[in-house]
Amino acid sequence: MTVKTTGLFSDSPEWIMRIAHMKKRTKTALSILLCIIMVFGIMGSTAMALNAEDYKSIPYHCYTYLGDSITWGYGLHEDIDRTDKFSVGRRVPGSYTDLVGRVLEENNGATVYAAASSGARISDYRYLLERGMGLEDPYVKRKDWYGERHPERTEQLLQMGPKICEEVRQSDLVTIQAGINDITATVVNAASATGLVDLVKLQEISGVEGVLDYVAYALGNVMQDPNIVGRLTDTFMQEASGIRENIEAVVDHLVSVAPSDAVIMVLGYHQAVSGLRVIPGSGYSVIFDLVDRGIDLFNNIYRDAAAKYDNVVYVDVPDATSIFSAGTTVIDALDIPGIVSRVSSGEGVVDGVTKGILIGLHPDANGHEYMAGRVLDTLNELQGTSKEDTGMPFTDVKSGDWFCPYVKYVYDNGLFSGTSATTFEPNTAMTRGMFVTVLWAKEGKPQSGKAGFEDLSADWYRTAVSWAAANGIVGGYSFDRFGPEDPITREQMASIMYSYAHFKGYDVAENGDLSRFSDAGSVSSYAETAMRWAVSHNVISGTDQGLEPKSTATRAQVAAVMNAFDSSVK
Repeated sequence: MTVKTTGLFSDSPEWIMRIAHMKKRTKTALSILLCIIMVFGIMGSTAMALNAEDYKSIPYHCYTYLGDSITWGYGLHEDIDRTDKFSVGRRVPGSYTDLVGRVLEENNGATVYAAASSGARISDYRYLLERGMGLEDPYVKRKDWYGERHPERTEQLLQMGPKICEEVRQSDLVTIQAGINDITATVVNAASATGLVDLVKLQEISGVEGVLDYVAYALGNVMQDPNIVGRLTDTFMQEASGIRENIEAVVDHLVSVAPSDAVIMVLGYHQAVSGLRVIPGSGYSVIFDLVDRGIDLFNNIYRDAAAKYDNVVYVDVPDATSIFSAGTTVIDALDIPGIVSRVSSGEGVVDGVTKGILIGLHPDANGHEYMAGRVLDTLNELQGTSKEDTGMPFTDVKSGDWFCPYVKYVYDNGLFSGTSATTFEPNTAMTRGMFVTVLWAKEGKPQSGKAGFEDLSADWYRTAVSWAAANGIVGGYSFDRFGPEDPITREQMASIMYSYAHFKGYDVAENGDLSRFSDAGSVSSYAETAMRWAVSHNVISGTDQGLEPKSTATRAQVAAVMNAFDSSVK
């Protein structure tokens, strides 16, 4: 995704006028500042409606949960948020981890260990686990603005290392959800490296005048250098490779420390900032769009890490509701009860607004109940897992599903595996990197020199994309950009398969008739030949809605395409 800056101000001319008068309008100034403050912050009791009777089959007797402020339950109880600054190891009523714990306590008399901390990063858990395990050469955390803001949090977590390792050793169920704060820190590190923000100036902000001066400074940087946002995105993607390394290390350590028969669950994140805009009347927001992209990247990394182990399960929670509803602008956010009062009560502009806005991005009580249900339902499914019906371990692929035979084909032939030991996620989008990796696997995973693309940040797809580029199977968006984390569209899939058929020396006659599809006119010109070929060889047969060339291809659809290609194209 290439981020354009030209529409940032031209789409909202009134906003320029408001900036010009912002010293007379404090509320507007604070709204603008939230674009910057989001970078400066952390992404960070209800009665249980879940019926414990529905989960009687779940056998676990010792549960440890690790994670950040979402896992901990930040925003559910303001009094706890205020009095327990770092919330290390505290169990918060109504959090999804508390709700899961209550079900296990009621049914099994389980022991529940709380090992979450508001503000924790995945790098913190790698740091403390490796020291708790007594590794000879433990991970050393990089010093950055995030860690230096509250070094006492790191110290508290470090002291908990041996204790947390011992709790994990006793547990037959472990859940972890951490990484969003790593994304936040990476965004800020990238923003600093590209000159968008000055971390020293940020730390020195004091009072409204200081806020306004800094807003003028940051916006001036964007105006003077229109390419700064594009560089921010590129730098962010490069730095994000460190998040993957830490996630993989933490999952590996949990598998090593926990009993061999324990279940380890890793939870993804909801789109916390989806629909939250900085500029009223505009659909454009650099920081929030980048965070959304980071969340997608993070969830894919956790899926990959979980798929490596038989006892690690990835759980997606896309529909968790937040306190801020979709479409909220930062102007609206300032009117949420409690946010302005935080500022006026003496917490200061930065701390008050930051805390207020971030509470709104966390799951509300219903969101936590939904997440607890996702965990418990998945645990229920694990108890009923059977390979007899489909010959596969996936609980989300049934013998009557249209895609079942195609999933079995790619599974049996090792083309691609599940997202965890027990899930395939047939309706999840396939990324461009994933898709090319499947073709690379079909060819026996040959070695290849590095391609010229500058956005191949992850090891797991770098060789595959380089191989495909070297053999003319892919060309990328440009000479230096492939977009491996972008969802692949159906017309992109057809184009790549057409090029792959050329590479294999197969029949590439393209006599398919697209006119029978009502949306044939929406096929991009670059993909028309490939789409005609794909239709004529039944590689793509269309859906009830037509060809849907611009729609994202799902994992189930890709499985069907691989099966059709191997059956029909020679």
